[in-house]
Amino acid sequence: MNLARASIAFDRKPRFPDGRADAFDKWLRNWHSKLTHFAEGGGGSSWETYDVEGPVEAIKAIPQEIQSSSQWTDPPKVGRGGRRSIRYSK
Repeated sequence: MNLARASIAFDRKPRFPDGRADAFDKWLRNWHSKLTHFAEGGGGSSWETYDVEGPVEAIKAIPQEIQSSSQWTDPPKVGRGGRRSIRYSK
């Protein structure tokens, strides 16, 4: 089985509902049992972040509006200094 990684980020309680939390919940219901790694990031805010790994089909099925990147999906190269920021999709 070919595995792929992804990062997910969205605001669970946006000021104006945008459907991203629902999109995540639907994706997770469909794919959770196939994931080989599921880590929830914390922070105490309404933003939710996840690092996941699973079959390529599961990762490709993540709705574009909740896709993100992090060191999980884009690790820094050896010898590259500085901090890396997580980019959130808009």
